[in-house]
Amino acid sequence: MESQGYVEKEYMALQGIYTGKYDTLINVPMAIANALGTSLVPSLTAVVTAGTKKQVHSKINQTLRLTMVIAIPSCIGYFVLASPPIMVLLYNDSSATPAHLLMAGAIVVVLYGLSSVTNSILHGLNYMTSPAKNAAAALGIHLVAFVLMMTVFKMNVYALVGGNIVFALAMSILNLLKIRKVSGFKIDFVSTFGKPFAAAAVMGIVTFGVFRLFDTLIGGRVIPVCISLFVAILVYAVFMLKIGTLSEDDILDLPMGERILRISKKFHLLPAVKVEE
Repeated sequence: MESQGYVEKEYMALQGIYTGKYDTLINVPMAIANALGTSLVPSLTAVVTAGTKKQVHSKINQTLRLTMVIAIPSCIGYFVLASPPIMVLLYNDSSATPAHLLMAGAIVVVLYGLSSVTNSILHGLNYMTSPAKNAAAALGIHLVAFVLMMTVFKMNVYALVGGNIVFALAMSILNLLKIRKVSGFKIDFVSTFGKPFAAAAVMGIVTFGVFRLFDTLIGGRVIPVCISLFVAILVYAVFMLKIGTLSEDDILDLPMGERILRISKKFHLLPAVKVEE
């Protein structure tokens, strides 16, 4: 960054924003997705050992969908509420750079969640070394892209975010190709990405409107954010269930799944089942 005209104090400050604010926030939903993926490996291994090819594909599909159900709304939430609410609430920082970093890098939550869960799937399929090989290849792609972003496009601190996106995207693609090669699984883009994104998009629009409304009426750092986050969770959960993103089996595999399923049925949140005459 010195070659781009930044003195040491300036690029150390940018590095501090990246590691102390952006990285910290991005790691929270990623940790949840990682834990979910790891928890599903034993059940996937059991299906691979004793189940049919169709059952294996169904389990892989479920694992991917459950991960995206968490990762995609986190991405949309960070993009919509990056600033002022999140950065001001947590760091009392209303400057543009931290917010822009979070908005630009929000997609990393989805890509790293996907790369992490596909690592777990490959482990469950008993291809233990494949994630390491794919990571090495993705790292090479990442380094080339990072150098180009720093030297050619002069993206300074945003090159760090761009490099993360390239690495996670390359890792996800390589893992999915390997999964398809060894198991024949073809990803269902509509159920895995389309439905969670549709629900998250509605959530994002409503959440942004609610925050702006209460920020105008009440103001302050805490109350508008808390209300908008509560509305976000409620809207996303209802819309996601209504459009059939998760089946009953998916819900039962979640923590407190039986309770969630009872509540969903009580309030008629699941899509109506068509009865053939």
